[in-house]
Amino acid sequence: MSGGSYDGVTQWAAAMQRPPHLHAIAPLATPGGVHNMCFRGGAFELGVVLFWHLLTCPGVVTRELTAAGASADEIGKAAHGITAALDRLCADGYAELPLRAMPSLRALGLDDILGYVLDLGADNQPREWRVAHDLVDVPSLIMGGWYDIFAQDTIDHYAATCARG
Repeated sequence: MSGGSYDGVTQWAAAMQRPPHLHAIAPLATPGGVHNMCFRGGAFELGVVLFWHLLTCPGVVTRELTAAGASADEIGKAAHGITAALDRLCADGYAELPLRAMPSLRALGLDDILGYVLDLGADNQPREWRVAHDLVDVPSLIMGGWYDIFAQDTIDHYAATCARG
């Protein structure tokens, strides 16, 4: 398996399950799990979490609306609204308060988008959201760069893999 960012997380998750057909992974610029995408040193990663959630929302909302029998026009309007919110993040979206009920997302029905992660907090993320290197037995080509968002995680993956031999 190979790939970066989220695709790297899925590689670690697959390797932790030890499937017999998996012979190697090559994660690129990969966090130490979903937890590391949500909190860094205990601090909430608003930029990463809100961007990621909005980026994945159009697909989720489209599937939900399709299953509910919504028209193509309704689905298009919902997807456009999410895309517009994503486009506005840098202008003013990251400054909105309260985080738990962001006004610009309320009209889209996404005002609670951060609530689940915020409610769990930095220390209560599910174990399956973290890479457990002690469960990985396949060779791992760990790649990253000094200026990647997950540079420290790349170093941590390397150190943990080396410690396992």
